[in-house]
Amino acid sequence: MKNSIIDTFATATTLLAILTLTSLTLLITGCGEGKGMNMVDDVVKPTTQPTEHPKKPTTTGDMKQPEEPSTPKNAESEEPTPPADTTPPTVVEVAWYSDWQMTKPLAIDGIVRLGDTVYTTVAFSEPVTHVISDDETARPALSIVTDGTAVQYKMLPHGVSFRSGEAKPIGDSTDKYLCKYTLPAGTVGMIALQVGATTADLTGNTVAEVSRHAAPFMYYLPKPTEPEELVIEPPKEQTPRERAEEIVSRIMKLHLEAPDHNTLLWKAEVFEQETGLSYWRLIKGTLYTIYLEERPEDKDLPFSWYDIAIEYLRLGFLYPNAGEQELLDRFRQSVRDGLVQIDLEKSEFIKKRREKYKDNTPRRRELMEETAAIRNRIFKRVVTAIQKKKEDDTFDLVAARDTIFREEAGLSFDFVHNTLLKIYLEENPEHHNWFFGNLYSDYAPLIHRYLYLTKMFEEETEEAILTRFRIDAREGVVIRPITP
Repeated sequence: MKNSIIDTFATATTLLAILTLTSLTLLITGCGEGKGMNMVDDVVKPTTQPTEHPKKPTTTGDMKQPEEPSTPKNAESEEPTPPADTTPPTVVEVAWYSDWQMTKPLAIDGIVRLGDTVYTTVAFSEPVTHVISDDETARPALSIVTDGTAVQYKMLPHGVSFRSGEAKPIGDSTDKYLCKYTLPAGTVGMIALQVGATTADLTGNTVAEVSRHAAPFMYYLPKPTEPEELVIEPPKEQTPRERAEEIVSRIMKLHLEAPDHNTLLWKAEVFEQETGLSYWRLIKGTLYTIYLEERPEDKDLPFSWYDIAIEYLRLGFLYPNAGEQELLDRFRQSVRDGLVQIDLEKSEFIKKRREKYKDNTPRRRELMEETAAIRNRIFKRVVTAIQKKKEDDTFDLVAARDTIFREEAGLSFDFVHNTLLKIYLEENPEHHNWFFGNLYSDYAPLIHRYLYLTKMFEEETEEAILTRFRIDAREGVVIRPITP
């Protein structure tokens, strides 16, 4: 024990001597920049590294503290950070429908009208940011474009009912949306869906640019007429005889234009459809019998039903509450008074028709054949153009039709669509859905009848020709467009 204490004291004495000597050396040589020695590195630091990591020494004054190792713990087990997503979302599909269930796609080259509602779906390449809002902050930024003007859709949550001008996600994902829009009046031209530049994916990448996706149909509507310029003349009230003559004239036209117009069966069918009366029982039977009883001198004349039908219909309009027997008695009196005439040379109705179409019969046949040939050429060329449209969606079918109409008939597509078709549908509104729902919607019959009227009555004004066209459309002379 005594020896250990002595050894320890000797060691301490030796260290004190070394420190004293070192201090004297520093005073003599100085400690300028780059000179002298580092107390930790040169004195405290051992010459050999221990096998175990040493404890951090406590220092005072200006003595330098050893730095911690920079290598992180478990560095070999950590995975590298994945690269940031910088790919912008893109539009992969835009589709147009006439129902919210998306089961009725709008036809290629279809035409929509005032009050129609269109439903548009837009699909993105990835989910995009969905912001519910009724102003320009709505996301994605989707707009309907009509007449060159974009109107942004309000954005709703998924699963709620929506109105015109609103959009919502389809399903829980935000990569596909459904938009609803009811078309207003006063717009002409193409319809498109616009995707705005603020549309972004979930990481903030915005679309590369604003894009517009045109609908496959046109929106053709005339601008609304100012109320002060709209002049509507009240319809002229027809007399009972004029109403009866109009019905008989329509029956004659339908009969003549029917493929089997030479058969009495067809005549009887048309007559019953237009009047609700039996041709065989009433006209050919009872009324003709009454006529011969009162005018037996006409029994050898060829049968003519026109005056018989006109007079009986006139009496029905004049006495709407009369029973059948009363009408038959009145008809008998009309025969006695000379108001009914089966002799075609004496019939006032036949005289008026002959005067109206005086010297036109040969010319009529010639013009019907000429304009029918034009109609057939237009029809064949349009069918070919429609086939191109089905093969190439970028093919401009409206422009193709305009070229065909001008080359074959000298008429523009705008005139045929906005004037002739408008008149036709005003007189035959039940054909609207048929016409616009058919891919092969055919304007050729409209052109056919209009060309015939312009050639037959070439000295009349265009207004008078269009009036004739309206009457023909009303009476069924302008046949419904057909399909191949």
